[in-house]
Amino acid sequence: MSAWRRKAIALFPERKDEIERTLNLTLLLNALGGDLDAVFHGHRDEPTLEQRAFNFARWCLAHPGAARIVDVAFFEHLPATSSGRDAVVRHVPPEEYRRLLPLWQQVLEPDAVAALERAYSRRLEIRLSQRAT
Repeated sequence: MSAWRRKAIALFPERKDEIERTLNLTLLLNALGGDLDAVFHGHRDEPTLEQRAFNFARWCLAHPGAARIVDVAFFEHLPATSSGRDAVVRHVPPEEYRRLLPLWQQVLEPDAVAALERAYSRRLEIRLSQRAT
């Protein structure tokens, strides 16, 4: 069994059968993105899904050759909605945000990129003000 599949089963034990049937990492990340979208729109009630999905994506990024798959299959369209932007602000560290920003600038509408940049800037301002106190 592949390392990504073992990690996914550990993080999403309730989806063990689905994960075992998933053909590749891209399909699993696409499915997680769809699940997140359903949570964001109130169609699913899984309070821990967001954190677990971002943890899995970060884990995948640490493995050679997986970054492009994670970028395209998971991160690419997350900031297209306000809920997705909020999730990016909550879970994506500054260095990863800077790495992903050119991708988002290519694939998202300019208004979505501008909204993401404003939201992320507020996050950084809040963090800096908290350090100053």
